[in-house]
Amino acid sequence: MVGSKSFLVVANTTASPERVWELLADATSWPSWSRVPAARYKREGEPAPHGVGAIRDFGTGPIHSFEEVILFDPPRHFAYQLLSGLPIDGYCADVQLMPVGSGTRIEWAGTFDARPRFLGSFWKFVFARILIRGFAKSLSRAAEALES
Repeated sequence: MVGSKSFLVVANTTASPERVWELLADATSWPSWSRVPAARYKREGEPAPHGVGAIRDFGTGPIHSFEEVILFDPPRHFAYQLLSGLPIDGYCADVQLMPVGSGTRIEWAGTFDARPRFLGSFWKFVFARILIRGFAKSLSRAAEALES
């Protein structure tokens, strides 16, 4: 699409893919390792509760984002799409966990369309540099802490 933006954030951790997956897939764990203030499932997926079709509600008070899990392949591949709550359209994220030695390489890729379109570069910076990079780093640290 015209105006589509994409990003790829990479992080490495000494934790196993299974440990990283444990935190990534469970939306209710996100407040313990990320800046997400609260999380719950609006609808469980298959397999329950984290799998395909799960609708995850991140936020508190009047500010919420809702995401639907669209790919669930433990412990290596997870994808979701934004349903509402952020000023972007068509946001889809694809997270792959690849074993590297005794650790894991986290690749978190995403695409979206900004509203208004001229803010695309700004939102790409916010998503890739601040939000997703922060998630990937926090996820890797939390997974390492679980293994120690």
